[in-house]
Amino acid sequence: MSTIDSSKTPHVLDLAWSCLEGDDPVATLEHLANFTEDEANGTEIEAIFGELILLQVLALLSLGDLKGARSALNVADATIASQPPALQGEWTNDADLVRASGEVLLAEWRTEEACDAFARLLDGADPEEAASHHERLALCSDLLGDYDAADAHLESARGVAPLHLSPDEFEAIVGTAAKNLPESFRAKLDTLPVVIDPVPTRGLMRTGGSPSATPPDLLGLYIEEPPSSIHIFQRNLERVVTSPEELAAEIEITLYHELAHALGMDEEGVGAIGLA
Repeated sequence: MSTIDSSKTPHVLDLAWSCLEGDDPVATLEHLANFTEDEANGTEIEAIFGELILLQVLALLSLGDLKGARSALNVADATIASQPPALQGEWTNDADLVRASGEVLLAEWRTEEACDAFARLLDGADPEEAASHHERLALCSDLLGDYDAADAHLESARGVAPLHLSPDEFEAIVGTAAKNLPESFRAKLDTLPVVIDPVPTRGLMRTGGSPSATPPDLLGLYIEEPPSSIHIFQRNLERVVTSPEELAAEIEITLYHELAHALGMDEEGVGAIGLA
């Protein structure tokens, strides 16, 4: 196994994490590429192998490159299989690799397998890590239709009961958000039904595109195939906010975003008007 310059390792990994958290996955991948080019005598790469794979997977998923993320995970699996049995066992239980696997499985809509992966991570996790895993388990439980389990995981993650509105209350906020849209957007909305669902479903992939185009934590979706429609996902929206005020703002942004697609804007165009 290769070794790396230990004086560069923390700095490069910290930069990669900083870029990922700053919503710059391209820079994250660039730092990881530079990292491999800087290999030299020093720290064994085994120590940070899982973290490298996790960073790569998260960056690729952030870019919507599910095939690339799965490929990175497959390469990691092949690398593990080529190692001595003792190291294989160690890496199989590496928390970063388990998390990387869970994220890819979730993006592939292999929800039950993803749920198993995130549940494994709870054992021995510190409070901050456990909160993150409970958040993903809340999403998995929502997708599986177990809303009680989803709420329990979310409360474990945040220490407070999750925000939920009645269908009528949620629909009223969507209606208010529609009234706040620019005139051209309101005119387009008059031609489209708005469907409020708890969470996305696998069936939407047939109309919304590939798994990477319809991730499970999606907040809204414009479906172009006739009959065209806009879908708003209530429980996903409620999961990313902490107050009714935040929810109202997020609903308005989501509705605005999907209408921008309906008006012919791609993701770059949507981003240009501040709705990415």
